[in-house]
Amino acid sequence: GTISKTTAFVIPPKKLQSTYSKTNVFFPKRRQNFYMTNTNNNDQNKCCPSTTTYETLSSSYDKLYPARLRGEAVRSAILSTRGVCIDFTKIIPQQERLLNIGGVKVSGKGTLSFLNSKLSNTFLLAGEVKEACLLTARGRVIDTVTVVVVSSELAFVVTSPGHDGSSLFDRLDPFIFPMDQVKLDDLFSTTTREETRAFVIGASDIDTAKKVVTKYAFSNLSSSSSSTTTIIPFPREDECVHMTVDGTDVLLFRHTFLPSQACVGYTLLLTEKSSEQTKANTIWNAMTDESDMDGPIEIGHLEYETLRIEYGKPGYLAEMVGDGISTEEEEEESKKGGVVKVGPLELHLQHMIDFNKGCYQGQEGVASTFKNKRGVPLTLYSVMFDEDDNDFMGEDNDDDDDNKEENKTFPPKVNDDIYVLGSNEQIKVGTITSVAEPNGTGELGIVALALCRRADSILSKMKKMDLVLERRTDDGMVNDPSLNGGGGGKGEVGSTMIAPPPLDPLDGLEVIVGGTYTVGTLRQVSTRAPRSSSVPNAQPEPQPESTIMGYIPTNSPTSTIQDAEIVSDNVDNNDKEEVDESDVLLKQVKEAEEEAKQAAAEAERKAEKMKMLQERAAAAMEARRLKKEQAQQQQRQEEEKKGSKEEEEDKDEAAAEAERKAQKMKMLKERADAAMEARRRKKEEQQQQQDE
Repeated sequence: GTISKTTAFVIPPKKLQSTYSKTNVFFPKRRQNFYMTNTNNNDQNKCCPSTTTYETLSSSYDKLYPARLRGEAVRSAILSTRGVCIDFTKIIPQQERLLNIGGVKVSGKGTLSFLNSKLSNTFLLAGEVKEACLLTARGRVIDTVTVVVVSSELAFVVTSPGHDGSSLFDRLDPFIFPMDQVKLDDLFSTTTREETRAFVIGASDIDTAKKVVTKYAFSNLSSSSSSTTTIIPFPREDECVHMTVDGTDVLLFRHTFLPSQACVGYTLLLTEKSSEQTKANTIWNAMTDESDMDGPIEIGHLEYETLRIEYGKPGYLAEMVGDGISTEEEEEESKKGGVVKVGPLELHLQHMIDFNKGCYQGQEGVASTFKNKRGVPLTLYSVMFDEDDNDFMGEDNDDDDDNKEENKTFPPKVNDDIYVLGSNEQIKVGTITSVAEPNGTGELGIVALALCRRADSILSKMKKMDLVLERRTDDGMVNDPSLNGGGGGKGEVGSTMIAPPPLDPLDGLEVIVGGTYTVGTLRQVSTRAPRSSSVPNAQPEPQPESTIMGYIPTNSPTSTIQDAEIVSDNVDNNDKEEVDESDVLLKQVKEAEEEAKQAAAEAERKAEKMKMLQERAAAAMEARRLKKEQAQQQQRQEEEKKGSKEEEEDKDEAAAEAERKAQKMKMLKERADAAMEARRRKKEEQQQQQDE
């Protein structure tokens, strides 16, 4: 105990390092996550037996140092003024496991449209940095990606650690069509003449990270002949800086691939022509120079994985497996319940989804889960397996050979099922998806992640079996809340003060691994509610206004982490009690209020939609009426024109007929006059003849 609490902070952490040392790691079938232990049996590593077979993962520390000591060293480095650095594009000659990242460069006029159609978030502005989910058609998470939008025609999409190589490029490139007007380039391709390196600089506060980047990165970007330091403005949160310095493409943005509760800092992407001595190598060698006692501490991918699991961040091919079926072997494993396929809501990734966004891949699956009245079917939790409750290194009880009892307290493994303690494995809670390095958090014990079923279903089954929800805390156990004065939380006997219920109904639930005696406690992941640091009794240098690692620093230089106030949204650490009737009623009231709000919002949305439809219908009817009136008016005008023309023609015909009749009458009159005149002459002639 003295060594672990003192050496990690007195001996410079860099002295614990060796070049690409190997560390024993358990690597479960198909899942790319693990837990780790050393082969030496001592108190620091008493969580795991040395007889287990393990594979290796890259670690920056020597394997001879106990896991607890290395865990304390990493956390003290994060809390110090030195910070830490990680290379996520490392190449190691030995056959060691790596968690490198991958990515693609998207360019062209259709860059933003392409990103918005493939990812769950919305991208509109140049210079912004957002996280998004890459989903399957069913809405299940393949991976979380960081999208850096440099301009409307250029963006970089970076995967999470473990999703390395050309996997993302191979997934997206076949679906590019000429009408998309985009071009994809494999950012970390090994077949091109350019080389891209990705470094992460993290610390407990952003000012420390800025100092490291300025001193070791900016100073080495300029050419060797230049005596000036390249000045690059630091981007604000959710922004990026992209520029070219002496032929090196530099991309800087605030991101560490870890939750902000663990550390904050910057990711630096450097792209340049491949050579034996690149600027990226110069920068990395400067940061990891063991002779420099002020430089950042290099941590390996094993230490990163432990931090990821400790702070509840979903991992690629651990919690994020997509649809999960690619081989017959995996299909059989899925039928047995070994592969848990979930969407972003189950993994607390709501901040990576734009619920007002239009169509994108996997939207229907996300919307279906979001509209489920019972909530998500599974939820991600942390599971704490304390050393005090589990004798992993214990021997069988052989005091009496006849009553020999086998020790079945085994370290948890990925795909193990967990059950409510005391239910005789009748109430299944969930399935373990990731297991961290034993003691790697700096404390004796193992931290794991598990996808657990709905709380109401588990609690109702416990009620039928008369099981009491005993909430496990750091200070002890809280059983029936009625024993503490009738309140719903802590309080003295007879007190009328009712403490609020815990943030999550399953937080503090004791569970047991199926088929073993291994006991653990469920905790909500730290990304939902901060929890205390895993670096006990450490004395870090004070950081200004920093609450990283769950602590509020004090101004006293002699204060320790134990003296600092722990920030927690969970139930009070001094006393936790079982949810009683008042808590249930309060929960029901909140649920009813939430449902009422949702119903009101839905009714308002429907009313707005109905109003919009009515306005559209009225506008359409008005347009139809106007069109009809215009047609009728045009028809009347045409008829009037036609009638006037016919009337004129009738008048002309009447006039012509009258003239014709007049001419005929004149002709007839002339004929009659001529006949009368002839008749008169004839009569006169006859009279004359008679007279003669």
